[in-house]
Amino acid sequence: MKNREQRIENAQQTLDIVKKGVYLANGKEVNSSDAISNSVNDTVLYSPGALTGILKQTEQNIVANHKTVITLVNQTTMEALYEMTTDGNDTR
Repeated sequence: MKNREQRIENAQQTLDIVKKGVYLANGKEVNSSDAISNSVNDTVLYSPGALTGILKQTEQNIVANHKTVITLVNQTTMEALYEMTTDGNDTR
C-alpha cells in the first residue's frame, strides 16, 4: 500500500476508534471512551491574547523563582539513565 493510502487508512481507523470508544489490541477489547471524553472535556482553547498574558506571567515566575544550573558530566546515555532511575549507588 502506498504511503499516502496507509496514512488515510490509519486516520480513518483513528476516527472510528474515537467514535466507537473501543478498539482491539492483541485480540483484547480496549475501552478508550473515558480517556477520549476526558481529553475532549479538558481541552482548553487559548486565544493569542491569552497566550501573551500567560507568557508574561510565566517569564516573571521564572525570573523571580528559578536559578538555572547546568552540570556537564562525561558519561554515556545508559549511565545517565541508570543514575536518574536509581539513587546513584552502583549495585551491579
